[in-house]
Amino acid sequence: MKKSALTFAVTLISVISVISGLAQSPEKLSYQAVVRDASDNLVTNQSVGMQISILQGSAGGTAVYVETQTPTTNTNGLVTIEIGSGTVVTGDFTTIDWTNGPYFIKTETDLAGGANYTITGTSQLLSVPYALHAKTAGSVTGTITETDPVFGSSVANSITASDTANWNNHTIDTDTQLDSTGVAALGYVAGAHTVDTDTQLDSTGVATLGFVAGAHTIEIDADSTNELQNLSLSGDTLFLSNGNYILLGNLIENSWRCGDDFTDVRDGKIYKTVKIGVQCWMAKTLNYGNYVTVATGQGGAGTQKYCQNLSGVDDPICPLGGLYEWDEMMDGSTTCNGTGAPPNDKCVTVIQGICPTGWHIPSHYEWTTLEKNIGSNPGAFPYDIITSGWLGTDEGGNLKQTGITNWTSPNTATNSSGFTALPGGSSLSGSFGNVGNYGYGWSSTESSGTNAWFRGLYYTEARSARFNANKLNGFYVRCVKD
Repeated sequence: MKKSALTFAVTLISVISVISGLAQSPEKLSYQAVVRDASDNLVTNQSVGMQISILQGSAGGTAVYVETQTPTTNTNGLVTIEIGSGTVVTGDFTTIDWTNGPYFIKTETDLAGGANYTITGTSQLLSVPYALHAKTAGSVTGTITETDPVFGSSVANSITASDTANWNNHTIDTDTQLDSTGVAALGYVAGAHTVDTDTQLDSTGVATLGFVAGAHTIEIDADSTNELQNLSLSGDTLFLSNGNYILLGNLIENSWRCGDDFTDVRDGKIYKTVKIGVQCWMAKTLNYGNYVTVATGQGGAGTQKYCQNLSGVDDPICPLGGLYEWDEMMDGSTTCNGTGAPPNDKCVTVIQGICPTGWHIPSHYEWTTLEKNIGSNPGAFPYDIITSGWLGTDEGGNLKQTGITNWTSPNTATNSSGFTALPGGSSLSGSFGNVGNYGYGWSSTESSGTNAWFRGLYYTEARSARFNANKLNGFYVRCVKD
Protein backbone atom coordinates (compact mmCIF):
# COMPACT_ATOMS: atom_id res chain seq x y z
CA MET A 1 0.00 0.00 0.00
CA LYS A 2 1.56 3.31 -1.09
CA LYS A 3 1.35 6.13 1.47
CA SER A 4 1.81 9.88 1.04
CA ALA A 5 0.60 12.59 3.40
CA LEU A 6 -2.63 10.66 3.74
CA THR A 7 -3.37 6.99 4.24
CA PHE A 8 -5.88 5.06 2.10
CA ALA A 9 -6.91 1.75 3.67
CA VAL A 10 -8.70 -0.43 1.09
CA THR A 11 -10.89 -3.37 1.99
CA LEU A 12 -12.00 -5.50 -1.01
CA ILE A 13 -15.43 -6.69 0.06
CA SER A 14 -16.81 -8.13 -3.19
CA VAL A 15 -14.60 -6.93 -5.96
CA ILE A 16 -15.42 -9.97 -8.11
CA SER A 17 -19.14 -9.60 -7.48
CA VAL A 18 -20.87 -9.01 -10.82
CA ILE A 19 -24.20 -7.18 -10.74
CA SER A 20 -26.88 -9.69 -11.83
CA GLY A 21 -29.31 -9.18 -14.71
CA LEU A 22 -32.15 -11.19 -16.24
CA ALA A 23 -31.68 -10.67 -19.96
CA GLN A 24 -27.92 -10.27 -20.16
CA SER A 25 -24.85 -9.68 -17.99
CA PRO A 26 -24.26 -5.93 -17.24
CA GLU A 27 -20.68 -4.75 -17.63
CA LYS A 28 -20.07 -3.70 -14.01
CA LEU A 29 -18.06 -4.81 -10.97
CA SER A 30 -19.02 -3.91 -7.39
CA TYR A 31 -16.11 -2.40 -5.41
CA GLN A 32 -15.91 -1.16 -1.81
CA ALA A 33 -13.13 0.48 0.21
CA VAL A 34 -12.59 2.06 3.66
CA VAL A 35 -10.93 5.50 3.55
CA ARG A 36 -8.68 6.83 6.35
CA ASP A 37 -6.61 9.99 6.73
CA ALA A 38 -3.00 10.35 7.87
CA SER A 39 -4.07 10.09 11.52
CA ASP A 40 -5.72 6.74 10.82
CA ASN A 41 -9.13 8.34 11.30
CA LEU A 42 -12.06 7.38 9.09
CA VAL A 43 -12.96 9.87 6.35
CA THR A 44 -16.74 10.00 6.70
CA ASN A 45 -19.52 11.63 4.64
CA GLN A 46 -17.01 13.21 2.27
CA SER A 47 -16.71 13.29 -1.51
CA VAL A 48 -13.43 11.78 -2.79
CA GLY A 49 -11.99 11.65 -6.27
CA MET A 50 -11.02 8.24 -7.63
CA GLN A 51 -9.41 6.95 -10.82
CA ILE A 52 -9.80 3.21 -11.41
CA SER A 53 -7.65 1.23 -13.86
CA ILE A 54 -7.86 -2.41 -14.98
CA LEU A 55 -4.26 -3.59 -15.54
CA GLN A 56 -3.38 -6.67 -17.57
CA GLY A 57 -0.53 -9.08 -16.86
CA SER A 58 0.94 -7.62 -13.65
CA ALA A 59 0.56 -4.88 -11.04
CA GLY A 60 2.53 -2.63 -13.38
CA GLY A 61 0.94 -3.96 -16.57
CA THR A 62 -0.88 -2.27 -19.42
CA ALA A 63 -4.07 -0.38 -18.53
CA VAL A 64 -6.80 -1.88 -20.73
CA TYR A 65 -9.49 0.29 -19.16
CA VAL A 66 -9.44 3.54 -17.10
CA GLU A 67 -12.34 5.53 -15.63
CA THR A 68 -12.90 8.22 -12.98
CA GLN A 69 -15.60 8.58 -10.32
CA THR A 70 -16.39 10.97 -7.47
CA PRO A 71 -18.18 8.87 -4.78
CA THR A 72 -19.07 9.93 -1.22
CA THR A 73 -18.03 7.93 1.87
CA ASN A 74 -20.69 6.91 4.40
CA THR A 75 -20.65 7.37 8.18
CA ASN A 76 -18.30 4.37 8.51
CA GLY A 77 -15.80 5.73 5.97
CA LEU A 78 -16.99 3.17 3.40
CA VAL A 79 -17.12 4.10 -0.27
CA THR A 80 -19.06 1.95 -2.77
CA ILE A 81 -18.75 2.19 -6.57
CA GLU A 82 -19.60 0.19 -9.67
CA ILE A 83 -16.59 -0.16 -11.93
CA GLY A 84 -17.81 0.23 -15.50
CA SER A 85 -20.26 3.04 -14.76
CA GLY A 86 -17.83 5.93 -14.31
CA THR A 87 -16.45 8.53 -16.71
CA VAL A 88 -14.30 6.63 -19.24
CA VAL A 89 -10.77 7.91 -19.69
CA THR A 90 -9.55 5.17 -22.00
CA GLY A 91 -10.56 1.69 -23.14
CA ASP A 92 -13.87 -0.16 -23.31
CA PHE A 93 -14.99 -2.18 -20.25
CA THR A 94 -17.26 -4.39 -22.40
CA THR A 95 -14.36 -5.64 -24.57
CA ILE A 96 -12.07 -6.85 -21.75
CA ASP A 97 -11.07 -10.48 -22.38
CA TRP A 98 -11.24 -11.91 -18.83
CA THR A 99 -9.66 -15.19 -20.01
CA ASN A 100 -6.43 -13.42 -20.92
CA GLY A 101 -5.36 -12.55 -17.34
CA PRO A 102 -4.18 -12.09 -14.71
CA TYR A 103 -5.85 -8.71 -14.13
CA PHE A 104 -5.27 -6.13 -11.40
CA ILE A 105 -7.41 -3.24 -10.09
CA LYS A 106 -5.45 -0.03 -9.49
CA THR A 107 -7.13 2.75 -7.48
CA GLU A 108 -5.86 6.34 -7.23
CA THR A 109 -7.51 8.68 -4.77
CA ASP A 110 -7.76 12.39 -4.01
CA LEU A 111 -9.36 12.93 -0.58
CA ALA A 112 -10.20 16.50 -1.59
CA GLY A 113 -12.58 15.21 -4.27
CA GLY A 114 -10.48 16.35 -7.23
CA ALA A 115 -8.05 14.71 -9.63
CA ASN A 116 -4.81 15.28 -7.70
CA TYR A 117 -4.34 11.60 -7.00
CA THR A 118 -1.75 11.16 -4.23
CA ILE A 119 -2.75 7.76 -2.87
CA THR A 120 -2.40 4.59 -4.92
CA GLY A 121 -3.36 0.97 -4.25
CA THR A 122 -3.21 -2.09 -6.52
CA SER A 123 -4.91 -5.46 -5.86
CA GLN A 124 -5.00 -8.58 -8.01
CA LEU A 125 -8.31 -10.04 -9.16
CA LEU A 126 -7.86 -13.53 -7.71
CA SER A 127 -10.91 -15.01 -9.46
CA VAL A 128 -12.41 -14.40 -12.90
CA PRO A 129 -15.67 -12.44 -13.13
CA TYR A 130 -17.51 -15.51 -14.39
CA ALA A 131 -20.79 -13.73 -15.12
CA LEU A 132 -18.92 -11.51 -17.59
CA HIS A 133 -16.88 -14.39 -19.01
CA ALA A 134 -19.94 -16.66 -19.33
CA LYS A 135 -21.44 -14.52 -22.08
CA THR A 136 -18.81 -15.93 -24.46
CA ALA A 137 -20.34 -19.41 -24.06
CA GLY A 138 -22.99 -18.47 -26.65
CA SER A 139 -20.42 -17.85 -29.39
CA VAL A 140 -18.51 -21.13 -29.69
CA THR A 141 -16.61 -21.36 -32.98
CA GLY A 142 -15.08 -24.30 -34.84
CA THR A 143 -16.38 -27.84 -35.36
CA ILE A 144 -17.02 -30.77 -33.04
CA THR A 145 -16.04 -34.24 -34.30
CA GLU A 146 -18.42 -37.07 -33.33
CA THR A 147 -16.29 -40.19 -32.71
CA ASP A 148 -19.11 -42.71 -32.16
CA PRO A 149 -22.23 -41.54 -34.02
CA VAL A 150 -23.93 -44.98 -34.09
CA PHE A 151 -22.87 -46.12 -30.57
CA GLY A 152 -20.57 -48.79 -31.95
CA SER A 153 -18.29 -48.53 -28.89
CA SER A 154 -21.13 -48.02 -26.42
CA VAL A 155 -22.77 -50.62 -24.19
CA ALA A 156 -25.96 -49.83 -26.17
CA ASN A 157 -24.39 -51.69 -29.09
CA SER A 158 -25.32 -55.02 -27.42
CA ILE A 159 -29.08 -54.29 -27.27
CA THR A 160 -30.94 -56.78 -29.52
CA ALA A 161 -34.35 -56.81 -31.22
CA SER A 162 -35.53 -59.33 -28.60
CA ASP A 163 -34.60 -56.90 -25.84
CA THR A 164 -36.69 -54.14 -27.35
CA ALA A 165 -39.60 -56.55 -27.94
CA ASN A 166 -39.52 -57.65 -24.29
CA TRP A 167 -39.67 -54.04 -23.13
CA ASN A 168 -43.06 -53.71 -24.83
CA ASN A 169 -44.52 -57.08 -23.72
CA HIS A 170 -44.75 -57.52 -19.93
CA THR A 171 -46.69 -60.23 -18.05
CA ILE A 172 -48.48 -58.88 -14.99
CA ASP A 173 -49.11 -61.38 -12.16
CA THR A 174 -52.82 -61.02 -11.28
CA ASP A 175 -52.68 -63.64 -8.50
CA THR A 176 -53.03 -61.61 -5.29
CA GLN A 177 -53.37 -64.64 -2.96
CA LEU A 178 -50.42 -66.04 -0.99
CA ASP A 179 -50.80 -69.85 -1.21
CA SER A 180 -48.63 -72.69 0.11
CA THR A 181 -46.36 -72.43 -2.89
CA GLY A 182 -45.85 -68.77 -2.24
CA VAL A 183 -45.17 -69.39 1.44
CA ALA A 184 -42.55 -72.02 0.58
CA ALA A 185 -40.95 -69.62 -1.87
CA LEU A 186 -40.48 -67.21 1.03
CA GLY A 187 -38.56 -69.85 2.97
CA TYR A 188 -41.24 -70.88 5.48
CA VAL A 189 -41.87 -74.57 6.29
CA ALA A 190 -45.47 -75.88 6.26
CA GLY A 191 -46.79 -77.62 9.38
CA ALA A 192 -47.47 -76.95 13.05
CA HIS A 193 -45.29 -74.46 14.92
CA THR A 194 -44.64 -74.24 18.64
CA VAL A 195 -44.77 -70.76 20.19
CA ASP A 196 -42.49 -70.36 23.25
CA THR A 197 -44.68 -68.93 26.02
CA ASP A 198 -41.85 -68.91 28.59
CA THR A 199 -41.04 -65.20 29.06
CA GLN A 200 -38.59 -65.74 31.94
CA LEU A 201 -34.79 -65.78 31.38
CA ASP A 202 -33.49 -68.67 33.52
CA SER A 203 -29.97 -70.01 34.03
CA THR A 204 -30.29 -72.16 30.91
CA GLY A 205 -31.28 -69.15 28.86
CA VAL A 206 -28.41 -67.12 30.27
CA ALA A 207 -25.94 -69.88 29.42
CA THR A 208 -27.42 -70.04 25.91
CA LEU A 209 -26.58 -66.35 25.49
CA GLY A 210 -22.95 -67.09 26.35
CA PHE A 211 -22.83 -65.75 29.92
CA VAL A 212 -21.01 -67.66 32.65
CA ALA A 213 -22.64 -68.08 36.07
CA GLY A 214 -20.75 -66.82 39.15
CA ALA A 215 -19.25 -63.60 40.53
CA HIS A 216 -17.84 -61.03 38.09
CA THR A 217 -15.32 -58.24 38.65
CA ILE A 218 -16.23 -55.11 36.72
CA GLU A 219 -14.01 -52.38 38.25
CA ILE A 220 -10.39 -53.47 37.96
CA ASP A 221 -8.58 -50.45 39.47
CA ALA A 222 -10.84 -49.80 42.49
CA ASP A 223 -11.72 -46.33 41.18
CA SER A 224 -15.20 -46.07 39.76
CA THR A 225 -14.86 -42.39 38.79
CA ASN A 226 -11.72 -42.12 36.70
CA GLU A 227 -13.38 -43.45 33.55
CA LEU A 228 -15.91 -40.61 33.61
CA GLN A 229 -14.66 -37.14 32.69
CA ASN A 230 -16.28 -33.90 31.62
CA LEU A 231 -15.21 -32.44 28.28
CA SER A 232 -15.11 -28.74 27.42
CA LEU A 233 -14.07 -27.10 24.14
CA SER A 234 -12.24 -23.76 24.02
CA GLY A 235 -11.13 -22.61 20.59
CA ASP A 236 -9.32 -25.58 19.05
CA THR A 237 -8.46 -27.20 22.42
CA LEU A 238 -10.51 -30.01 24.02
CA PHE A 239 -10.07 -30.01 27.82
CA LEU A 240 -10.60 -33.07 30.07
CA SER A 241 -11.80 -32.60 33.63
CA ASN A 242 -8.79 -34.44 35.08
CA GLY A 243 -6.52 -31.65 33.86
CA ASN A 244 -5.35 -33.02 30.51
CA TYR A 245 -6.15 -31.45 27.14
CA ILE A 246 -5.96 -32.26 23.42
CA LEU A 247 -5.08 -29.76 20.69
CA LEU A 248 -7.50 -30.43 17.85
CA GLY A 249 -5.83 -27.98 15.47
CA ASN A 250 -6.98 -28.42 11.89
CA LEU A 251 -9.58 -31.03 12.87
CA ILE A 252 -11.91 -28.07 13.47
CA GLU A 253 -13.00 -26.38 10.27
CA ASN A 254 -12.89 -22.60 10.78
CA SER A 255 -12.10 -19.88 8.31
CA TRP A 256 -9.95 -18.06 10.93
CA ARG A 257 -7.26 -19.62 13.08
CA CYS A 258 -4.98 -18.25 15.77
CA GLY A 259 -1.84 -16.98 14.05
CA ASP A 260 -3.88 -15.28 11.31
CA ASP A 261 -4.33 -11.52 11.38
CA PHE A 262 -7.53 -10.37 13.11
CA THR A 263 -9.52 -7.35 11.91
CA ASP A 264 -11.54 -5.43 14.49
CA VAL A 265 -14.78 -4.72 12.61
CA ARG A 266 -15.51 -1.77 14.89
CA ASP A 267 -12.78 0.41 13.36
CA GLY A 268 -10.97 -1.73 10.77
CA LYS A 269 -7.71 -1.97 12.74
CA ILE A 270 -5.70 -5.16 12.16
CA TYR A 271 -3.99 -7.15 14.94
CA LYS A 272 -1.49 -9.97 14.67
CA THR A 273 -2.28 -13.01 16.85
CA VAL A 274 -0.09 -15.69 18.43
CA LYS A 275 -0.81 -19.14 19.94
CA ILE A 276 1.04 -19.65 23.26
CA GLY A 277 0.27 -22.98 24.94
CA VAL A 278 -3.52 -23.37 24.84
CA GLN A 279 -4.13 -19.60 24.70
CA CYS A 280 -4.56 -17.31 21.70
CA TRP A 281 -3.35 -13.74 22.35
CA MET A 282 -3.33 -10.55 20.33
CA ALA A 283 0.32 -9.90 19.47
CA LYS A 284 -0.30 -6.15 19.44
CA THR A 285 -1.50 -3.66 22.06
CA LEU A 286 -5.20 -2.76 21.76
CA ASN A 287 -5.72 0.60 20.06
CA TYR A 288 -9.50 1.06 20.18
CA GLY A 289 -11.55 4.09 21.18
CA ASN A 290 -11.63 7.87 20.88
CA TYR A 291 -8.34 9.65 21.47
CA VAL A 292 -8.26 12.22 24.29
CA THR A 293 -5.29 14.05 25.77
CA VAL A 294 -3.98 12.84 29.11
CA ALA A 295 -4.92 16.17 30.68
CA THR A 296 -8.54 15.74 29.58
CA GLY A 297 -9.09 12.52 31.49
CA GLN A 298 -11.24 9.49 30.69
CA GLY A 299 -14.85 8.75 31.59
CA GLY A 300 -16.66 10.59 28.80
CA ALA A 301 -19.02 9.14 26.21
CA GLY A 302 -17.80 6.00 24.44
CA THR A 303 -14.44 4.32 24.93
CA GLN A 304 -11.58 6.80 25.45
CA LYS A 305 -7.83 6.23 25.23
CA TYR A 306 -4.64 8.13 25.97
CA CYS A 307 -1.71 7.84 23.56
CA GLN A 308 1.89 8.93 24.00
CA ASN A 309 4.90 8.67 21.73
CA LEU A 310 8.50 7.92 22.67
CA SER A 311 8.97 11.59 23.57
CA GLY A 312 6.38 11.17 26.32
CA VAL A 313 3.82 13.60 24.85
CA ASP A 314 0.26 13.24 23.57
CA ASP A 315 0.14 11.71 20.08
CA PRO A 316 -3.16 11.01 18.26
CA ILE A 317 -1.37 8.52 15.98
CA CYS A 318 -1.03 6.20 19.01
CA PRO A 319 2.26 4.57 17.86
CA LEU A 320 2.47 2.37 20.99
CA GLY A 321 -1.24 1.59 21.32
CA GLY A 322 -3.76 3.00 23.79
CA LEU A 323 -3.51 3.51 27.54
CA TYR A 324 -6.67 2.85 29.55
CA GLU A 325 -7.66 3.37 33.16
CA TRP A 326 -9.02 0.15 34.73
CA ASP A 327 -12.68 1.23 34.86
CA GLU A 328 -12.51 2.45 31.25
CA MET A 329 -11.10 -0.92 30.16
CA MET A 330 -13.73 -2.93 32.07
CA ASP A 331 -16.55 -1.00 30.35
CA GLY A 332 -18.95 -1.37 33.27
CA SER A 333 -18.05 -4.97 34.24
CA THR A 334 -16.96 -5.99 37.73
CA THR A 335 -13.83 -7.85 38.80
CA CYS A 336 -13.33 -11.54 38.07
CA ASN A 337 -10.64 -14.22 38.19
CA GLY A 338 -10.24 -17.88 37.36
CA THR A 339 -9.86 -20.68 39.89
CA GLY A 340 -6.72 -22.49 38.71
CA ALA A 341 -4.99 -24.06 35.70
CA PRO A 342 -6.62 -24.15 32.22
CA PRO A 343 -9.45 -24.22 31.47
CA ASN A 344 -10.24 -22.84 34.94
CA ASP A 345 -7.90 -19.84 34.60
CA LYS A 346 -10.71 -17.98 32.84
CA CYS A 347 -13.46 -16.19 34.73
CA VAL A 348 -16.70 -18.15 34.93
CA THR A 349 -18.12 -15.39 32.74
CA VAL A 350 -15.28 -13.79 30.80
CA ILE A 351 -15.05 -9.98 30.77
CA GLN A 352 -15.17 -8.63 27.22
CA GLY A 353 -14.63 -5.07 28.39
CA ILE A 354 -13.36 -2.97 25.48
CA CYS A 355 -12.06 -6.01 23.55
CA PRO A 356 -13.74 -7.01 20.26
CA THR A 357 -16.48 -9.65 20.23
CA GLY A 358 -14.95 -13.12 20.73
CA TRP A 359 -12.04 -11.70 22.81
CA HIS A 360 -11.81 -10.68 26.47
CA ILE A 361 -9.68 -8.97 29.14
CA PRO A 362 -7.27 -11.58 30.60
CA SER A 363 -7.78 -12.53 34.24
CA HIS A 364 -4.92 -12.56 36.75
CA TYR A 365 -4.73 -16.36 36.35
CA GLU A 366 -4.74 -16.19 32.53
CA TRP A 367 -1.64 -13.98 32.76
CA THR A 368 -0.19 -16.67 35.07
CA THR A 369 -0.87 -19.37 32.45
CA LEU A 370 0.91 -17.22 29.85
CA GLU A 371 3.97 -16.81 32.10
CA LYS A 372 4.13 -20.55 32.77
CA ASN A 373 4.29 -21.24 29.01
CA ILE A 374 6.98 -18.80 27.80
CA GLY A 375 10.05 -19.36 29.96
CA SER A 376 12.39 -21.70 31.79
CA ASN A 377 10.94 -21.30 35.29
CA PRO A 378 7.17 -22.00 35.27
CA GLY A 379 7.20 -22.95 38.96
CA ALA A 380 7.91 -19.32 39.86
CA PHE A 381 4.36 -18.36 38.87
CA PRO A 382 1.78 -19.91 41.23
CA TYR A 383 -1.97 -19.64 40.73
CA ASP A 384 -2.62 -17.39 43.74
CA ILE A 385 -3.44 -13.79 44.61
CA ILE A 386 -0.66 -13.49 47.18
CA THR A 387 2.65 -13.80 45.31
CA SER A 388 3.97 -10.58 43.81
CA GLY A 389 7.30 -9.10 42.68
CA TRP A 390 9.75 -9.74 39.86
CA LEU A 391 9.33 -13.46 39.15
CA GLY A 392 10.84 -16.17 36.97
CA THR A 393 14.08 -16.18 35.00
CA ASP A 394 13.67 -15.19 31.35
CA GLU A 395 9.89 -14.88 30.97
CA GLY A 396 9.83 -11.08 30.65
CA GLY A 397 12.54 -11.03 28.00
CA ASN A 398 10.67 -13.68 26.04
CA LEU A 399 7.60 -11.40 25.95
CA LYS A 400 9.32 -8.14 24.89
CA GLN A 401 9.88 -6.84 21.37
CA THR A 402 13.59 -7.12 20.48
CA GLY A 403 15.91 -4.24 19.57
CA ILE A 404 16.01 -0.63 20.73
CA THR A 405 13.68 0.98 18.20
CA ASN A 406 11.08 1.34 20.95
CA TRP A 407 12.68 -0.09 24.11
CA THR A 408 15.52 1.78 25.80
CA SER A 409 19.00 0.23 25.35
CA PRO A 410 20.18 -2.38 26.25
CA ASN A 411 16.72 -4.09 26.27
CA THR A 412 17.12 -7.63 27.55
CA ALA A 413 14.73 -9.35 25.14
CA THR A 414 14.30 -12.36 22.79
CA ASN A 415 10.55 -12.20 22.00
CA SER A 416 10.70 -15.98 21.58
CA SER A 417 7.00 -16.15 22.47
CA GLY A 418 5.96 -13.85 19.60
CA PHE A 419 4.02 -11.67 22.11
CA THR A 420 5.96 -8.51 21.03
CA ALA A 421 5.31 -6.37 24.11
CA LEU A 422 5.99 -2.64 23.68
CA PRO A 423 7.19 -0.07 26.28
CA GLY A 424 3.99 1.96 26.26
CA GLY A 425 4.67 3.43 29.71
CA SER A 426 1.78 4.65 31.83
CA SER A 427 -0.37 7.61 32.78
CA LEU A 428 -1.60 8.99 36.11
CA SER A 429 -3.13 12.24 37.32
CA GLY A 430 -3.01 13.95 33.94
CA SER A 431 0.58 13.14 32.95
CA PHE A 432 2.60 10.40 31.22
CA GLY A 433 5.59 8.43 32.47
CA ASN A 434 7.98 5.51 31.90
CA VAL A 435 7.65 5.34 28.11
CA GLY A 436 10.49 3.38 26.51
CA ASN A 437 11.43 1.84 29.87
CA TYR A 438 8.31 0.02 31.08
CA GLY A 439 5.31 -1.80 29.68
CA TYR A 440 2.32 -2.48 31.96
CA GLY A 441 -0.66 -4.72 31.12
CA TRP A 442 -3.96 -4.73 33.07
CA SER A 443 -5.87 -7.85 34.20
CA SER A 444 -9.61 -8.06 34.92
CA THR A 445 -8.90 -8.98 38.56
CA GLU A 446 -8.91 -6.36 41.29
CA SER A 447 -6.91 -6.79 44.50
CA SER A 448 -8.96 -4.27 46.47
CA GLY A 449 -11.60 -1.64 45.94
CA THR A 450 -8.99 0.79 44.58
CA ASN A 451 -6.32 -1.51 43.10
CA ALA A 452 -6.10 -4.23 40.42
CA TRP A 453 -3.51 -6.79 39.29
CA PHE A 454 -1.22 -6.03 36.35
CA ARG A 455 1.93 -7.36 34.66
CA GLY A 456 5.09 -5.30 34.18
CA LEU A 457 8.17 -5.48 31.94
CA TYR A 458 11.39 -3.39 32.21
CA TYR A 459 14.05 -2.66 29.62
CA THR A 460 17.02 -4.07 31.64
CA GLU A 461 15.05 -6.93 33.22
CA ALA A 462 14.56 -10.45 31.80
CA ARG A 463 12.04 -11.40 34.48
CA SER A 464 8.34 -10.57 34.59
CA ALA A 465 6.67 -8.51 37.33
CA ARG A 466 3.24 -8.98 38.85
CA PHE A 467 1.93 -6.34 41.22
CA ASN A 468 -1.28 -4.48 41.89
CA ALA A 469 -1.72 -0.77 41.24
CA ASN A 470 -4.29 1.99 41.57
CA LYS A 471 -7.06 1.67 39.01
CA LEU A 472 -6.58 5.31 37.95
CA ASN A 473 -3.30 4.36 36.24
CA GLY A 474 -3.43 4.17 32.46
CA PHE A 475 -1.92 0.86 31.28
CA TYR A 476 -2.05 -1.03 27.96
CA VAL A 477 -4.56 -3.83 27.20
CA ARG A 478 -3.84 -7.17 25.51
CA CYS A 479 -6.96 -9.17 24.59
CA VAL A 480 -7.09 -12.99 24.72
CA LYS A 481 -9.44 -15.20 22.67
CA ASP A 482 -12.58 -16.58 24.31
